[in-house]
Amino acid sequence: MELRSWPASGRTLLIAQTTDRVPAGEVFARRYGFQPGLSNHVNRLLLADIPDGLLEAWTTRPDDGYTLEVWADGVPDADLDAYAQLLNVMNSAPRDGLDVEDQRTTPEEVRSMERLARAGGRQTLTAVIRAPDGTLAGLTDLSWRPAQPGIVAQGNTGVRPEHRGHGLGGWLKAANICEMQRLNPHATEIRTQNADSNGPMLKINSALGFRPFMASTVWQGAVNAVLDSLERRLP
Repeated sequence: MELRSWPASGRTLLIAQTTDRVPAGEVFARRYGFQPGLSNHVNRLLLADIPDGLLEAWTTRPDDGYTLEVWADGVPDADLDAYAQLLNVMNSAPRDGLDVEDQRTTPEEVRSMERLARAGGRQTLTAVIRAPDGTLAGLTDLSWRPAQPGIVAQGNTGVRPEHRGHGLGGWLKAANICEMQRLNPHATEIRTQNADSNGPMLKINSALGFRPFMASTVWQGAVNAVLDSLERRLP
């Protein structure tokens, strides 16, 4: 698709990301009409740095009706629709100045993401929490490549607003880390990306031992403005 046809197709915004490891990326973004929208960091947890006893403490729960499950082979068919709905909780993550819409994930898209992960040789591990009424209240996921087992990627972590305040986020992450270490004993670190403004998640990650590893910026630019800037600079 020609970029000039994007506005007519309803696509009016370009999103890009740079890191402090390649300073030229920011120079390029500013030169060609992009504006900074969200500041974040890749944060890294060296598993050896997890405080002694923390995982056990966070996975020891009162009998409050919440239960936790870990899925190692994708989302069960019986929970597919509910899980797709649960993923929409990620729309509550900070977006700061990004002019983007909420994303709605369909069950078909969940299965498509699973196929892509398998095709890329990735193993996934998803932990979910069921509320006392049986509905899904929260999730977190990890993934890694068996060919490079040392580095594990932390993906989504979210808890529905009505279930926050019960320590479910820490429980999810701690339980999934424990299961990941059982399945992947060669893991040495976990990397995740968090908005710098996401205080609640950063509090959990900091307690686990995550530390800043790489700064990054998400940029946005109006399609026509970026194209005009490019055309002005073409020889």
